[in-house]
Amino acid sequence: MNDLVDQAEHQAHLQQLINIHQEAEPSTSQPSTSNPSTSQPSNSKQDVRWIKRDSDGNIIYGRPRSSRKQAESFLQELKSSLFEDIHEDEMALQKERPRLVNTMVARQHAASRICQHCENGPAVIRCCDCRPHPFLCGQCDVRVHQCQVFHNRDSMTDAFFHPLPPTTCVVERVLTQCEGLVPLEMPETICGCLRVSSSVIAGQSIVVVTMNGRYDLRWPQIICKASPGMSSQAFHGSS
Repeated sequence: MNDLVDQAEHQAHLQQLINIHQEAEPSTSQPSTSNPSTSQPSNSKQDVRWIKRDSDGNIIYGRPRSSRKQAESFLQELKSSLFEDIHEDEMALQKERPRLVNTMVARQHAASRICQHCENGPAVIRCCDCRPHPFLCGQCDVRVHQCQVFHNRDSMTDAFFHPLPPTTCVVERVLTQCEGLVPLEMPETICGCLRVSSSVIAGQSIVVVTMNGRYDLRWPQIICKASPGMSSQAFHGSS
């Protein structure tokens, strides 16, 4: 009985040694592929690739290398193309210049017209704001624009349109200075006198600036023929 127990223990011990030998044999006979740092140290260093990133974590891609000759040839091609484009544009502009000048002159030419307000005298003023009847004679121009001093007016006396300030009018086809008053709501009377005794004259000079430019105008002043001292009070706004 003891011999059988000893034989069984001997066989179990022998089988354990065989198993340990079989487990250790692959690691010693064949190179391990699970640990590349011990089997192939040189190849592992070559396969490492570092990725550059910015502060936000975005990948920074490398720029392709370019030689100096390629850069110089690119600059030469760019300069030549620019000079060719400029030369072509200059040639095209020289060809179109006469037509552009003629078109501009024809647009500014003032043909003979009749006043569209009184339909009697020749038109000497074109007002771009008096639509649909922009052409006026000298008398109609003074009557219409006495209160519309900011209208865009042009003279037609020299066969071409010329811009006019509100202080210039046309009298017998001659440019003449006139007084342009600031358009304000005026009282009918400033005293107890009759309405016919009061009149409006040009007062102090005033500069009015609008989106269309500067206008040198006069402040309106009301005077009374019966009591001349009331004009100053009306001008200063007192009653």
